[in-house]
Amino acid sequence: MNTSATSLLRLEQFPENFKFYFKAKQSKNHQAAQSELQDLVRPRLRIAIVTETWPLEINGVALSMMQLCQGLQRLGHKILLVRPAQKAVCKDFQPEQECLVVSQAIPKYPSLQFGWPQYLKVSKAFDKFEPDVVHIVTEGPLGLTALQAAKARRVAVSKWFPFTLSRF
Repeated sequence: MNTSATSLLRLEQFPENFKFYFKAKQSKNHQAAQSELQDLVRPRLRIAIVTETWPLEINGVALSMMQLCQGLQRLGHKILLVRPAQKAVCKDFQPEQECLVVSQAIPKYPSLQFGWPQYLKVSKAFDKFEPDVVHIVTEGPLGLTALQAAKARRVAVSKWFPFTLSRF
């Protein structure tokens, strides 16, 4: 915060009968503080995050995505989380909306699940949530489904695939 905003805060701490000394300064400081606050206000987004992995699975992608979602939510963004259903529930993050698709264990890795490409379910979730952007985290059947649903609705898509170099 700059000095004009902090001076306004200090001004509010004075008793009412002392504030007349600051009347001329107050209008200039108030306008400066107001413009500074307007500069800080940014649009809030409705973000759909599509991931095949989520805590309680223990891996870098799952933990990174939870951190990202928590940070975005603290900034005021709304989150739709599209992910496979899990046996246990992660209580560290509560999205505004969640779309759980049928999951199946990955062969030879029974503790890891992948999401079935349930296009109608994902599409209905997108229609209800109306995302500004769809962020696809993992390049799996669920990610490809979300990509097609987003393209059909002309929603911007961002992708992050930490372990592959391929493109859709």
